[in-house]
Amino acid sequence: MADLDDEDGYDTNDCSIHLDPPVTTYEITPLFVEEVTYIKKLLDTTGLSLTNLLTFWMDISAVGEKSLYSQLFLKRNIVGIDPIFKADQNGNYLTFNVKISDHYPVLMKAFQIRSVGDLLTIKKDQNMSDDLNLSNVSKFYRYSLLAKVLSVKISILPDLHALFGHSFEFAKQADDFFQLWNDFNNVGFTFSQVNYIVRDKYDIIQPIRLSKLATLKLPKTMYQRITAIASAQADLMDDPTQSDPSLTSDLVSAKLTLFV
Repeated sequence: MADLDDEDGYDTNDCSIHLDPPVTTYEITPLFVEEVTYIKKLLDTTGLSLTNLLTFWMDISAVGEKSLYSQLFLKRNIVGIDPIFKADQNGNYLTFNVKISDHYPVLMKAFQIRSVGDLLTIKKDQNMSDDLNLSNVSKFYRYSLLAKVLSVKISILPDLHALFGHSFEFAKQADDFFQLWNDFNNVGFTFSQVNYIVRDKYDIIQPIRLSKLATLKLPKTMYQRITAIASAQADLMDDPTQSDPSLTSDLVSAKLTLFV
């Protein structure tokens, strides 16, 4: 042990040495700068606040009286229903060994999710356990948030991710996702149509292909339409050797335009 003498300002009879806590340093890498750039862009694209946007990739902030967690779960109408969302004796949240499935009503109320089916969709898409912890709760929130930004149902988000890529990995991927979504909306197709064309995924609720009955009727419909076209564009005379006084150059020109 190094000698500590009086000239250094230490009491040699005092064995307690008080050291400053270590300072945490962060390295600013090109990837970090790139992510910050895309996050700034996404703030304009989504219209979300920074606190909400960051939940796409991070857990819900639970630090401070005005944290996002406090706004969602520490309101009287929430903790009054289910006190499990209060802090434990150490000030931490959701540290108890409880199941998500036992607390669906509060999650639905806090995130304004309409059905348990939506929660189950998220659990399946994220391969979530049934543990009620901050990480899993944050996944529910980011899905509900994305659905509101896109004005779509939560039930189609897994298909959106399969088609356009995942938005919950990095900010760059999220930006790519929103770019594709905007391009898709400008094309004029419905999502069900694109999903069926690209992924052969059929939407039973909003069908775009023919039903079995319509398929059976299709030959008859085609025959009727073809017959109508043949009647409207019939040959001028059955006997080509006979001259037709109504056959003029103007009529021929009009008929030829059908093939141009």
